[in-house]
Formats: sequence, C-alpha cells, structure tokens
Amino acid sequence: MIDYPALAESGMLADQGSLTDRGIGDILYQLWVERFTGLVHIQREPSQLWIVIEEGGLNSVCLEDPDFRLGECLLRNNFISAADYENASKIATRTGRQLGQVLIEQGALAPEDLLDVLKLQVVEIFSETFNWIHGSYSIYLFEDSVQGITPLQLETPAILFQASRRMFRWSIIRRAIADLNLIPVFMANDAWPLVATQLSPEENHLVTLCNGRFKISTVCEMSYLSSFETMRTIWILKTLDIIQLSTTRLSSTASGFSQKVEPVKEPPDEYKEFMLQDLVQKYNEIYQQIVEPIVEEVGDQAITFIEECLAPIRESMPERMKDVTLSQYGEIDFEHLYRNFSGLDYERTMREMSILLEDIFYALIYHIEDILPPEKAAEIRDKILKHHRQLN
Repeated sequence: MIDYPALAESGMLADQGSLTDRGIGDILYQLWVERFTGLVHIQREPSQLWIVIEEGGLNSVCLEDPDFRLGECLLRNNFISAADYENASKIATRTGRQLGQVLIEQGALAPEDLLDVLKLQVVEIFSETFNWIHGSYSIYLFEDSVQGITPLQLETPAILFQASRRMFRWSIIRRAIADLNLIPVFMANDAWPLVATQLSPEENHLVTLCNGRFKISTVCEMSYLSSFETMRTIWILKTLDIIQLSTTRLSSTASGFSQKVEPVKEPPDEYKEFMLQDLVQKYNEIYQQIVEPIVEEVGDQAITFIEECLAPIRESMPERMKDVTLSQYGEIDFEHLYRNFSGLDYERTMREMSILLEDIFYALIYHIEDILPPEKAAEIRDKILKHHRQLN
C-alpha cells in the first residue's frame, strides 16, 4: 500500500487552490502538457483523491471511498462473482495481502485481466470525481519517479475523455462555456490522436460541426447527440484544447478545421497505420450491425441498397471513395481506403478518414427504412444509435 500523506510530505508544494475555481480535468490536462512528475491530492470531505503522475501520465490513482475499491469495480463490471469477492476479501483482510493477488491465486481472476480492471477503475474514479464542484487541491513536485508501485502508464487525455461521458453536472459545463453564442473551432494538438479513435459516430459528427462557422447553440441543434451530451463533449474537448471557442466566425471558404502553429506530436511511424486500421475496424463493426439484418431480409438486394446510400458520398468525395466498397458483410477494405489518403500527414488522414467513415454510417442508418419494414428499421436504428451513444 502506498502511504500517500507521507509521499506528499516528501515532495515540494507547487500549487494549491479550490475546485470551485478550477476543475480536475483542467488540472490534470495542464500537468500532462507540462510532462509533470509528482502527486496531486484532491480533498472533498469525507473523500480524498490521490494521483501519482509521471511525465504527465497517470501512474497510480486512489480514491478513498469504499465504493471505488478494486473489489467493487471487479464486481460491478462482472469480472468476479459476489462469492469470489467475499471469500477473497476475508483472506486479504486476514493476511494483509492485495485483493487482486488473492483473486488470481484462487483462480477467480485471470492475471491478464488485472491491468484492464485497474484502468477501468481509474475511469470510474474520474467519472465520479469529475462531478466534484467543492473541495481543494494540492500539487506536489517530485524530482524522481515514485518507487514501489506498478505504474499504470495511462495517457491522461484518453482517460479524461472516457470519464467525461459520465459527468452530469451542468454547472461545471456552464462555468467553462458561459456563452452559447461562442463559435467552436477544432484545433489539432498532442491530445487529438489519443482521443480520435475513441469517438463514437455521433461524437465524430459533432467534431465536424466545430468548424468555425456555427455558434454553440446551432451546433446543439445540428448534433445527433442531445443538447447536454453535445455541451458536455464540447466541454471536455475544450478542456483538452482540441476545441477553442471564438467570437469570430470563419468565412464560408475557410477550411473546416484549423491547426495550431506548433507541430502536432504524433505517434511513432510504426504505430500510425495501426491506429488508422483500428479506426476502420471500429466502423466496420458498426456497419456489420446495420448490413447483416438487411442481408437477412433482402439477400442480394442489399448490395444495391448500399451503393445507393454511398452514391452521394462518392459524388461529393470521389478522390476519397475511389475503389472503396462496402461488402455484403458490412466491411470496408482498409488498404483500398488507405490508398486514397496517400500524401496526407497523419493528423489530416485521421481526421478526414473519420469524417468519411462517419458519413457512411449515417448514410446507412438513416436510409434503412427504404428497404426494411418501418417498424423493423426503426428498431434497428434506435438500437444501434443508443448503443453507440453509450460508448465508454
């Protein structure tokens, strides 16, 4: 067990303040940008949150609340049974050993699942603490890494974005976005590649609306997300500096996306194609949910329907859709698609490929009633949209 109070005493107090003035997401994102190494202590009676950070990444997170211990997280997410938890807890209490180790030794938890659960636990902790509006924070600077812990090495922006989907306090959003007449503008930065592959189709669509031409109030009307979800997404993207709010509208001939002057930090070259493949695979899984019931209903007519849906996209983006087809299995061939983005840098490829894939999704989902009975089409559409709005 880490003695967090003693750890705090060993560091140098670098900053402190109130959560009323500054949210947890703002604090952690700044420390990620600064590649900070140290400890953050957030206190809101009766709970305390401790976060060990190394080079801006999350190495250890502990919320002193019994509902957010590892065992509860395992139980909540169906990794273990209630009986497994009770038996392991008794052994851990009696012997002083870690609960996770006891569960592994008993065969109740696979060793390879432990790190995934720890990451999930961190997301749950931030999902809870993002909603704190009262309390204080203290930041302690360390010269060296903290010894004696198994580092999680989590990228802060990715975790903050995942956790933001469960933030429910309107007061926090309105504090950060005080004027609905402001105009959101996409800004590429270091956090974008970490967030881009997590976006649901609705969130991707929202990002395309943040092009410097529409006020926030208009974006809320055009978004496929609810107004609250739209505002919440704009809030977290603003917190991560992926979106900036402007008082000036871009001209109709301006590019839909702007970039900061400083270079964008990209993943290693050998990882870039993997991330793009992962993006395409994510959408292929969505397409399959739409195409499979259509094929079951109409057989070979499904291909004709798919091509009719894709026709407007081919017409508007012929260079991006060259040789790109959607098979009767609901899949796009990555290599054919990837060739159409040759010559573009990674950030632009990721952005434009996301927009194209998202356009294909909506072309399919909102035309299925042209080929399926209305009730069945509505059932499929609502089920798929609901599922992807709840992505974690």
